[in-house]
Amino acid sequence: FIGAVATATADTLASEIGVLQEPRLITTFKKVPAGTDGAISILGTSAAIVGAGIIGIASYLLGVIPDPTIAIKISVISGTLGCFIDSILGAILERRNYINNEHVNLLATICGAIIGIVSVM
Repeated sequence: FIGAVATATADTLASEIGVLQEPRLITTFKKVPAGTDGAISILGTSAAIVGAGIIGIASYLLGVIPDPTIAIKISVISGTLGCFIDSILGAILERRNYINNEHVNLLATICGAIIGIVSVM
């Protein structure tokens, strides 16, 4: 659950804040216009990491995960990787109209949840 929420938060913050910096396509690293599906930026990635970390802190404070270090590690790892998966799916599948943004978000948050589960095994 934490991995999915961390992924959704990371993706939202990366999308909203990342447009303030010139992005590059995750698959080719070529410069693209802000808002391009699959685009990433350092600012957006930084926002994603911070957002995922906030979910980890919240999960600790709410008693979901009793160890703050583990809570932050799980959320940052799963949220950041899930966010990158979102960008990869956007660049490869959404830009070609194979799937839409809702599908990308669903698949990325599922991946984030799985990464969160695997990271505690």
